[in-house]
Amino acid sequence: MRTNPGKQFPSNKVMSYMLFAVAVLAVTLPCCGKKDPGGGGTTSSAKTGTQVATASVRVVGWVEYVRLTPGSALLKAKLDAGALTSSLDVREVQMFRKQAQDWVRFTYLADGSSITVERPLVRTCSIKKHGGGFQERPVVRLTIQLGDCCQDTEVNLANRQNFLYPLLLGRQFLKEAGVAVDINRTFTCRRKDYAAALAPVP
Repeated sequence: MRTNPGKQFPSNKVMSYMLFAVAVLAVTLPCCGKKDPGGGGTTSSAKTGTQVATASVRVVGWVEYVRLTPGSALLKAKLDAGALTSSLDVREVQMFRKQAQDWVRFTYLADGSSITVERPLVRTCSIKKHGGGFQERPVVRLTIQLGDCCQDTEVNLANRQNFLYPLLLGRQFLKEAGVAVDINRTFTCRRKDYAAALAPVP
């Protein structure tokens, strides 16, 4: 076989270095496909509309019955990962002092009954209104039972009479409770999941 004297081929040692470099690039370059939008181990499935976490989580619907404590009545809640914090529709909000601490007295409606609750004030938050400007809202801690899961979380108090659901549960609660939302499902929690009484909140 004739060879071209003007053409030089790399030695075996050079070829080994070249193959090693290709292998390194193949491992380090990002692959195509779904990318974790938050970098925190979660991806979103456009086909199912479900937020999928790398750890095992419970998947619930975007509307569920929940129970608030203090209190024992059930009310409908919208679970929305697009909102950061949770918000409860309340009336007759009154600030007062108790045991050298700021407290909040408020009333909410559930199962056709008015329930009045007193809770320590955690803080106030500033929420941007749709029409412009900001609204100051008191924030308290409530225990929310979702099926067989009970989670203590922060909830801001607001007038939500123009909204369909009296309670909004944001992604802060979803993260704390370890649940993901399937936008194609509703009311996955059965009423018998709420049969067990909750321990009273101090």
